[in-house]
Amino acid sequence: KEIKHLVNDNKTEVFDEIEEGDFSKDIMRSYNTSLILHLKTEGEIIGFLFLGEKKSGDIYSFQDIRVLEIITDQVALGIQNAKAYEKTQKFNLVLRAEIDRATKELRDVNDRLVQADKSKDEFISLASHEIRTPIAALEGYLSMLNLQKVDIKARDEIAKRSYESVERLSTLVKDLLDVSRIDQKRIKLNKQPTRLERLIQRAMEGFELQTRDKKIYIKFQKPEKMLPEANIDPERVGEVFNNLISNAIKYTYKGGITISLEEKDNMAQITVSDTGMGIPKNAIPHLFQKFYQAETASSVLSNERGGTGLGLYISKNIVEMHGGKIWVESTEGKGTAFYFTLPLI
Repeated sequence: KEIKHLVNDNKTEVFDEIEEGDFSKDIMRSYNTSLILHLKTEGEIIGFLFLGEKKSGDIYSFQDIRVLEIITDQVALGIQNAKAYEKTQKFNLVLRAEIDRATKELRDVNDRLVQADKSKDEFISLASHEIRTPIAALEGYLSMLNLQKVDIKARDEIAKRSYESVERLSTLVKDLLDVSRIDQKRIKLNKQPTRLERLIQRAMEGFELQTRDKKIYIKFQKPEKMLPEANIDPERVGEVFNNLISNAIKYTYKGGITISLEEKDNMAQITVSDTGMGIPKNAIPHLFQKFYQAETASSVLSNERGGTGLGLYISKNIVEMHGGKIWVESTEGKGTAFYFTLPLI
């Protein structure tokens, strides 16, 4: 309070000019102060200069005070400049950090755009190739029908092959549309309470003819007790079953496919296992990538047995959209097991 009282006036305080008995004089005497000057810049007080008695014992003259006021103005300006410089330096550091952060973000975005553009080009190239294959086959079969010497039996076979090409093209177009929706995050799930046992049985029924033709079995190992309902989109999860069962049938020539269901940590765990040719160890990390199809030592699966290479990518995204996960275990020459989980109610 005493110091505040001394510096309250916006003028230089001179000890010898203050009358005896004035509170200000008593305060200055207690602090051994003879002169108080204001440090001002642009009319704003930024500090004070307290001076004691002159060594000579003389009082401060008017000329002394004027010189000191000029000096304090310069000191005030110097302090202001130093503060401004410090503030500028701090601002520069903050600005540099922001620029570095923004630059990194721009680089990351640019890298993602470049990768996305590259992926888009690869996607279009692969999709075009996959679409051309069934179209070329269909054109070939239809041109054969124009031949006059084609008998009825041959025509029936051509019609069957043409239907297979159309079916493959239809599946490919559907898969491509699904991939596009997944990549653009435009797939919406219509979740509802669903009995997985019934969903599995319906999926199996759709493959009875194929398994019979290949003379392989497909069976469902039911759990000992019925599981709670799952909160899922039955149509989308049905796609997962169809993709996994279809793949198992393609690559199985002896034995068959077994589907099992069990509850683990309030999640349903489904296993689709087969006794087929298995998957090479080095191919497993890439199985869920778009258009990826594994090769065995004897053949390239995509060329020999068809398929779009999109089914597992789509299945993985559908499972993960439900809050589950999907993985695979396989031994080449012995068979493969795909596992995935779904939330139970």
